[in-house]
Amino acid sequence: MNRCIGSFAFVVLCSTVLRADVTVTTTTTIEGGLSAMMAGSTPKTVMHIKGMQARSDVEVMGRTIASLVDLTKKEVIVLRPDDKTAHVIAGVMPEKPGAPPAQLPQVDGSFAPTGRSQTIDGLKCEEYAFSMTVAMSNMTSGQQMPPQAAEMLKDLQMLMKGSTWVAKSAPGAAEYLAFQKAAIEANLATILAGGVPGAPSNGMDRVMKKFTGAEGIPYLTEMNMTLEGAGAAADMMKQMGAMKITSKVTAISTDPIAADLLVVPPDYKIIKP
Repeated sequence: MNRCIGSFAFVVLCSTVLRADVTVTTTTTIEGGLSAMMAGSTPKTVMHIKGMQARSDVEVMGRTIASLVDLTKKEVIVLRPDDKTAHVIAGVMPEKPGAPPAQLPQVDGSFAPTGRSQTIDGLKCEEYAFSMTVAMSNMTSGQQMPPQAAEMLKDLQMLMKGSTWVAKSAPGAAEYLAFQKAAIEANLATILAGGVPGAPSNGMDRVMKKFTGAEGIPYLTEMNMTLEGAGAAADMMKQMGAMKITSKVTAISTDPIAADLLVVPPDYKIIKP
């Protein structure tokens, strides 16, 4: 993960544009495909950003998953309230690397403005079209995987296509964008996608960098997801049908964020890799 944490100049530049805290609340609805397994649940994400620190709380099916990001320490911490543990994911290459990391699915995608705009909740939003391909079959490359499992992933691709309406003038948009760009420069997209420090890029970082070109807060995103392939896994997923995911910002606040919200609670046990 040593590949780049961004240059010192870049971090300084990001720090100079940060003038306020910002909290963005997003609600997601899922239709078709695996939506039945969600039991009608509408996941909600609350993202708190304070300078180069952030906290994300994802509430789904009655459970909340929290994660802390500190770009100055170059780490992500996942909080588990069920057993009060804080799992630290290092953001730098370990001094003594262990076994080679598992292969991640390769990701490719496009992102471009459509020229369309509309007003949503009083904010002017500009539309960007995107597409993303996740090649699951790449996970079998060089891995000791049972032949049956490898066959299920053969030629399997996840296709995502849709559009996002971006609010460039929303409160806290500059702070939100500065943090996202700095996080991508720190290669955190790869870690949060299941990678480990020092793992080769699977393309997620490059795709995420394209998304930051919108220069604002993604206010409304609509995405259709399908699967293609000839394996058993593809056939099973195709029977469930395509899935539509819609995410919409329901609240934006620039009120000050308490510092203790961005640190591990004192009664949690810290677990390091």
